[in-house]
Amino acid sequence: MAGSFKQINNREDFQREVDRARTLCAEFIKKKNDDPTLRSVDMQLEFIQGLLRSGRKPTREERKSINMGYKMHRRFEEIHDDVEFFRFKGLISLLNLYIEYWPTDKLASDPDNERKIDWYMQL
Repeated sequence: MAGSFKQINNREDFQREVDRARTLCAEFIKKKNDDPTLRSVDMQLEFIQGLLRSGRKPTREERKSINMGYKMHRRFEEIHDDVEFFRFKGLISLLNLYIEYWPTDKLASDPDNERKIDWYMQL
């Protein structure tokens, strides 16, 4: 059963979803003529992959620097009719949210975590 981070219940799930997002991002970069926003998103995903591979916890500053969800929303706000791309935007927002809060596996998988996460925390 998933909590606030949907299909991401632990770091392994997060790694899988980051890898999937990078693959999708590469496809969309080709489809959208090397869009600079998608390039930025890809660079942020690559950075996250590096963190996960090294096993290092991101610093507060590193977590604050991830803004791919915001960039996607801002640049592609009006795209709703392309279902695949719309889902990709949602995935990027979810990954951004996860890294922002960097929950423990126990908290991420807790179906009652809505009440346990400080959604108003200062990064």
